[in-house]
Formats: sequence, structure tokens, C-alpha cells
Amino acid sequence: MLRYDAAVREVCQVIEKAAQSALTAYAEGDAPWEENITDRLLGAIKMGVDDRQIAGISWRAKTLKTGRGRSGEESAIGADFVGTLSIDFPEYKVTKGFLVQAKRAEPGGRLKDWARLEEQSEKMLAQSPASFVLLYSNEIGMRIVPAISIRGLASQDPLHLYHQSLQWFFEQHLKCFIGDRNVDAGFVTRAMAADREPRPALLALSATRAEI
Repeated sequence: MLRYDAAVREVCQVIEKAAQSALTAYAEGDAPWEENITDRLLGAIKMGVDDRQIAGISWRAKTLKTGRGRSGEESAIGADFVGTLSIDFPEYKVTKGFLVQAKRAEPGGRLKDWARLEEQSEKMLAQSPASFVLLYSNEIGMRIVPAISIRGLASQDPLHLYHQSLQWFFEQHLKCFIGDRNVDAGFVTRAMAADREPRPALLALSATRAEI
């Protein structure tokens, strides 16, 4: 994007404050699970961006519905939430987003249910290359890694991967080094509609049964 350093700095300050607030709640036991921490984080980011009324910048997050079967957005897409950024300046306009799966992790420990995280990462990547895993750690704070790095990690410790702070991630997102323009306000609706479409293998099986 065009250089709007003051706006980028202001949003990054919001992100840093929101992350610290969510991590404090996690450390004190008020937000013990991933979904609790994520809700605190996203709520604080939205409130911070809205309160500051940063002209030309809007960021929204959609938490995906959990559940089994075709109604479960997280199950189909693999993400906990979808973040969407809209930049609307007179000289520059863009809308783009990213997918995130969140996990609790501490340095030196294997992540529980690693196979499920691999599956979730694959599902996200099937939807968008802008897919990431956000790690919540009491020891080192919030760190983010690309979902593409998860597959095949023998140690099953995502903090062995190259990781970055959430503030760094959002700075790159705002500067348009990170983001997929297909991940917009209508992304989840489109992805779920596609997931409900009959699979070719199922159609072939149905046709075979009809012939019998």
C-alpha cells in the first residue's frame, strides 16, 4: 500500500495493547482456553480500532461456528477466525484478509492433538495461502507461524518454527505484504456453499448405485 506510517503505527499500538490484555487474562486464569483468549483478543482489537476512528482503515474478524457436519464452519474451513482488512484512502483502496487457527503452546513442549492441527492447516491452505497458526504462550507471548510450515514438523513443537510477534504480523498485513484479496466479507459464505456441493466421488457413487 501507499505509505501511511502514522496510521500503521496507530493500528499496531492497538494490536500490542489488545494482545497484552488477552495474555494477562490467560495468565490470570480468566481466559483459560483458546476460544476464550481469542474472544478477548478480537474484542479488544475491534474496540481499539473503532474507538480511535482511524480514518480509512477498517478491520473485522469473524469467529467461525463450531460443530460437526455441514453446519460447522471451523470443521469445514479449518480456521478459528477470519480477519478482513479494508483500506479506503483517496489514493489507495484494497480489501484482503487471512485465516487463523489458534493454539496454546509453550517452548519445549509437544502440542496436543498435533494430527488435528495438521488437518486444520491443510484445510485452511486449501482455501487460501494466507493461512496462519496463532500461538498463545505464557512464557513468550503471542507468536504466529505460517500454516504451510506445520505439515511434517517432527518435533510437533510449533515454536521450533520461525515465528513472529502479532504486532509484526499486523504491520506486514497493513503494509500489504500479507493478505489474500479473496478473503473478504463474503468469503465464509462462499466457502461453506462450496463445501456443501456434492463431491465428484459421491456423485459417481450415486450414479453407480442408480444403475444397479
